[in-house]
Amino acid sequence: MGNRGELYFPKRYKKSQYFFENTLFWVFFSQEIAYGRRISLVNYYIQGVVFFMGRALTENGRPAKKGRLTTAIRKFVLFAAGMSILYLVAVQGLHWAGFKMIETSTLGRGELKKMYPAGGIIIRDETVITAPADGELVMLVEEGDRVRAGDSVAEIKTAGADPGVPGLSALVSATRTGVVSLGVDGLEGLLKPGQADIFDAARLPESPTRMKGDGSRQLKCTKGQPVLKIIDNLSPLMICVRVPGGLPPEASKKGDVFIVREGRETSGRIVEAGSYDGGTQLVLEVSNYSEEYLSVRNMSMELVGERVNGFIVPSDALAVKDGGQGLYLMDRDEAQWVPVKVDGAVDGSSAVSGADLTPGGRYVINPRWLIFAGD
Repeated sequence: MGNRGELYFPKRYKKSQYFFENTLFWVFFSQEIAYGRRISLVNYYIQGVVFFMGRALTENGRPAKKGRLTTAIRKFVLFAAGMSILYLVAVQGLHWAGFKMIETSTLGRGELKKMYPAGGIIIRDETVITAPADGELVMLVEEGDRVRAGDSVAEIKTAGADPGVPGLSALVSATRTGVVSLGVDGLEGLLKPGQADIFDAARLPESPTRMKGDGSRQLKCTKGQPVLKIIDNLSPLMICVRVPGGLPPEASKKGDVFIVREGRETSGRIVEAGSYDGGTQLVLEVSNYSEEYLSVRNMSMELVGERVNGFIVPSDALAVKDGGQGLYLMDRDEAQWVPVKVDGAVDGSSAVSGADLTPGGRYVINPRWLIFAGD
């Protein structure tokens, strides 16, 4: 006799009891191995079956009648079959859905750059040329042309002394070798690298003497007025740069730095580094530069603060396992976790390295779906 509420089998059904209990045990154990923690629902299912059989096979703590036992077994078989089918459909459905949602990509080497927005003031070796007389300025060369010292670059047409009397012309010659520029802003020769108020001084507006250099427009000028300048485009120029928020200490040390403007990189050398309220201030020497560096004074740019090389993957593709980070590599239709070293991360992407990584290999970019796919 069993206690009230316990599962009870008469002696003649002892073999059935052992068979029943062992069958449930091995079913549960095999499912636990196959599906891991997702089998937690099976525990409730087994407990429900045992409770149902206990209620069906006992009556007030006494053995049930033989007919009732047969009916209970039939009900149990139907109940177990229905629940098993429902469970397998649910598990396989999750497995199929998870597998279909897995996305993969191809491993490739690349470079991550940590960019820092900045603003700069350009200091050049430039010489201003003034008008030798009152009149109208006519350019003889185009802006951006390189001239030699003594070359005629413009002429000043003066009005005649009396109506109907032709005016005179005065030639404007280059005082040095360099590139002709019409962007006279009044700061030529005034700005010095490391100047404390350079950013305040450089806010002066450009001079209205700027004109197109194709000769299609004439500009009235007065004697002594700055009309153009000659820039030495073969000498290094200096850029005073401010980085709001600052640069990392490693990036602001004296040495090479890269300037990025409109997708193009230019290398510079840090000759002076300091700080200002809320950021880093640098003085850069730039030797190789494009023409645009000759035509502007204030320039917005980005500085490359950090560079990291490796296999570039989305940071969300990294999966933690056994206390370390790794990637799931695809081998045909199977995902295999391998450990990786994260060398750096920038804006949602990571540069990783590892012995198991090869260019062209496939990896899972959304490993969270592997939980449903049976990993």
